[in-house]
Amino acid sequence: MKTVGQTAVELCIDSIVVNGRHRKQMGDLQSLANSIDSVGLLHPVVVDEKRHLIAGHRRIEAYRLLEREKIPVTVARNFSDVQKLLIAERDENTERLDFSPTEALSLQQALLPMEREEAAKRKSEGGKTGRRNRISGTKKASGKKPEAKAAEKSAAATGYSEATLRKIKEVQDSGYADLVERMDKTGKVDRAYREMKRRQDREAREREASEASKELAGEDCGVVVGDFREVAKNIADESVSLIFTDPPYDRESLPLYGDMAAIASRVLIPGGSLICYLGQYQIDEVCKLVSPHLRLWWTLACIHTGTSARMTEYGIVVKWKPMLWFVKGTRGDKQTFVDDAIVSQQEKSHHDWQQSVKEAGYYIDKLTISGELVFDPFCGGGTTSVAAKKLGRRWATCDVDSVAATFARKRVRDCD
Repeated sequence: MKTVGQTAVELCIDSIVVNGRHRKQMGDLQSLANSIDSVGLLHPVVVDEKRHLIAGHRRIEAYRLLEREKIPVTVARNFSDVQKLLIAERDENTERLDFSPTEALSLQQALLPMEREEAAKRKSEGGKTGRRNRISGTKKASGKKPEAKAAEKSAAATGYSEATLRKIKEVQDSGYADLVERMDKTGKVDRAYREMKRRQDREAREREASEASKELAGEDCGVVVGDFREVAKNIADESVSLIFTDPPYDRESLPLYGDMAAIASRVLIPGGSLICYLGQYQIDEVCKLVSPHLRLWWTLACIHTGTSARMTEYGIVVKWKPMLWFVKGTRGDKQTFVDDAIVSQQEKSHHDWQQSVKEAGYYIDKLTISGELVFDPFCGGGTTSVAAKKLGRRWATCDVDSVAATFARKRVRDCD
């Protein structure tokens, strides 16, 4: 039998030392055993010269199921042999189980010292050759440092890129056991990595919010923690001139627009306005939810200046965001002309979904007068309240997220 490395020989299964395995999940061993019984062993088990197992734990267990005492093995003497054998193993038929992400990482970390050692040998042996090549001009250096080459080669042997293995290690070291388990179960490294980053960012914001809360010393700055449907019960009928807000855009949150419209019909003064941001795909549904309570007055456009989102579901590059303008009854002041498009300025300093104060400031200025009340049911970064304060209006706002509310309070307190 011709193989990479040494010629395959048969060893007693009990003589092979199985310690510190990279493979933790055995998968469907019976299917593997059936495959071996039917078509034979496509790749011998790999051991080192001391008969320590390098690769093939599942194959050994499958042989045990078949009640066989001996198994073909290949003795690998160096990293090159191991790498080629593992690449061959990776290409086996679908009955073979891929390494989970953390198993691949464990394997790469075991291979890395071997490749470093071989890289050092190549460097030492290539010194004279390199000098001859430089003189003759027949060979150029790759430009990569030996450590980088070793990491790259050991990663390639696992079937994962070096960058992906770094992500796997970060997730594994993060302390989020559920994410590690989910990553290994699904094989989706990027998804686990993004969730890890989201959690880390959230924890960092919570720490910052804790410090900000101490600094605020109990000031709420007109920002209440709570659901707008409960908070609005404390707002008097026909006391609000403008509701300017940015609700969540996910499909599950669509009913919130109807709840908000019902409250708006009670708290808005006659002729008062509700202006809300929304996604383009929501326009039809939002209009259906709000129209029983308020009249659609106009569609406004917030034109993006930052990075444009791609709506792959529709094949659209999004250059603007709609804002729907509803009124209670009819607009009383039609002599004040209002632009229906605003060029936005990207602002994300206080909240991930923060909108620019430019739009809020413009419509608060046009649709209210000094001293009137502006309400924002979805506070977020506090943009509406900041704009209202700067323009001499009263404001009321709330958010179910206590961390967001803390940052909004500080922002409102500190704004000019």
